[in-house]
Amino acid sequence: MTCARCVHYSVFAVCGRLLDLHSAGRRLKEKQRIFTSMPFSNLAQYNSGFIKGQSNTRKTVKMVRAWYHDGADNEPRSHPHMMEPCQFISLEDLKKKTGIEYFQFDADTVDSNEDYQKLREKRGYKNEDCVELTRAKLPNYDEKMEIFYKEHLHEDEEIRFITGGTGYFDLRSAGSDQWIRVEVTKNDLLIVPGGTYHRFTLDANEYIKARRLFTELPKWTPINRPDGDKHPMRVQYLRDMGADAP
Repeated sequence: MTCARCVHYSVFAVCGRLLDLHSAGRRLKEKQRIFTSMPFSNLAQYNSGFIKGQSNTRKTVKMVRAWYHDGADNEPRSHPHMMEPCQFISLEDLKKKTGIEYFQFDADTVDSNEDYQKLREKRGYKNEDCVELTRAKLPNYDEKMEIFYKEHLHEDEEIRFITGGTGYFDLRSAGSDQWIRVEVTKNDLLIVPGGTYHRFTLDANEYIKARRLFTELPKWTPINRPDGDKHPMRVQYLRDMGADAP
């Protein structure tokens, strides 16, 4: 027979264990609450933060992701093309390696966003238009997407504010010439410096909508590689990035 003292101790041990588990659960929830409420918390696959210009609103959003391209161009372009394991790149390193600048604004309220208007004024973006890439709305869709995906540069910086859908900007690292893939989704604003070799494609959904910002008359004529290697803008870009021209 089980003595009363043994039963007492067994019950006490079980209760103690339950209390420990409860306390551990509370501590974990608290850590999660603190972590997810921190602006721009670094995660393995993405950063979380507050939409620029909405600091008083607890609206946590998914930030842009960037990683080294796996180089498997024989596979569909719409695939993420992540290495195994994936080599993600922080926004800080992304700017160091490519010179691109990244901002985020709420696409649904951007026209009343003071920070967005200040950015436009500071950079001299007087004009903008809207482009929608989808088979239903873009004439000669396959031909146009082929042009976008061919490695090229522009004389002027390329500014794209994504208001819907998802796409991939592939940019050459100025130092190693390695492809870096940047995934852009709604609320992302990307500024690609003039002279940067890059290409663009869509994900499997084949849809993106974006605002294109520019100063006066944009010089977006693509200069394909290798024709752009000796272009003055390419030479200046590499000089600004501290890299050597080929």
